[in-house]
Amino acid sequence: MTKKVLLVDVSDTAEMDTTGVYPNAVAAPGRAVAWMADLESEYRSSELQDRTRTIFTTCGRAPSYRGAAAANVLTSMEFQHVRFVDGAWQL
Repeated sequence: MTKKVLLVDVSDTAEMDTTGVYPNAVAAPGRAVAWMADLESEYRSSELQDRTRTIFTTCGRAPSYRGAAAANVLTSMEFQHVRFVDGAWQL
């Protein structure tokens, strides 16, 4: 069963090594989110294929520039419900 909402953590690898991945999130370090969401990529993630799924992106700390950039990438890839969470680790 696919969850309706997905959190994608786009923190870089060094940050993930230090803080870990946000709980229950998909790790997409750096710019990997584009490859993971590509329908034809050998790096595609099954969790990032449904363009109708609600997706929140974050890079963990405010300001979440990478989280916002990842949301823009996913929107340009025709995902319909994408938002970013600024400073998710501070929640």
